[in-house]
Amino acid sequence: MVNTPIQYIGKFTKPYGYKGELALRFDVSIPQEFQQTEWVFVTLDGLPVPFFISSTENIWIKDEQTAILKLNDIDSDIQAKELVNKDVSISQFQSEKSWEPDNFNAFKGFKITDKNLGEIGIFEKIIEIPQNPLMQVFQNQTEILIPLSDDIVTEINTRQKNIQVIVPNGLLDIFL
Repeated sequence: MVNTPIQYIGKFTKPYGYKGELALRFDVSIPQEFQQTEWVFVTLDGLPVPFFISSTENIWIKDEQTAILKLNDIDSDIQAKELVNKDVSISQFQSEKSWEPDNFNAFKGFKITDKNLGEIGIFEKIIEIPQNPLMQVFQNQTEILIPLSDDIVTEINTRQKNIQVIVPNGLLDIFL
């Protein structure tokens, strides 16, 4: 079951070549950060199934309505044909930078890494405080609370299960 909110973007229209690449026709305007997307969700039997894109270099925006991409484990045109006319969605986190507390809990267990200080700990959950949600992070047995904001959370890498942050100076001194 997918806990991450997803948004429909289009359909696979045909295999492209013989190595498993697929042509994706967008039914919406191409999301700004689509070329950095790490996975797509393909609707199979009514359920969204995640497929990793083999590499962001394997995404080619052909025109304003079409992209060509290669998915992991789809290695032939025969396998690609099985995905033709299937709905394709992407995670909302990949299409817009909006760290909503309700959605952020899908990243439980991800490492929290500060750009300057290195690994801080493991993300547990969001503690909802009106106008100031906090990320609960554990380093060994020590609880660390980090504000959830666009200024602090800079990147989420789902492949590496890592959340990149820039923690304000002195914040970690309170906890460690």
